Amino acid sequence: MSLKTRELREMTGDELGKKLQNVSNEMLKARLEARGRRGPASAKGRLLRRDKARILTVMRQKEKAAHAEE
Repeated sequence: MSLKTRELREMTGDELGKKLQNVSNEMLKARLEARGRRGPASAKGRLLRRDKARILTVMRQKEKAAHAEE
């Protein structure tokens, strides 16, 4: 499900917030499922953490751009 940065930049702030919430929920589920296991579950968690970081980065960039326009 890896998210593309280009796709994220095209989203609005509300859409990014919803996407962030979804990824956070998926991270929780993956963490609970992977307790003590290795392999696909831990790889999924790694991908979700990266997706979350991408979303937060794009949100911060949009925030900075909005302040720069003022």
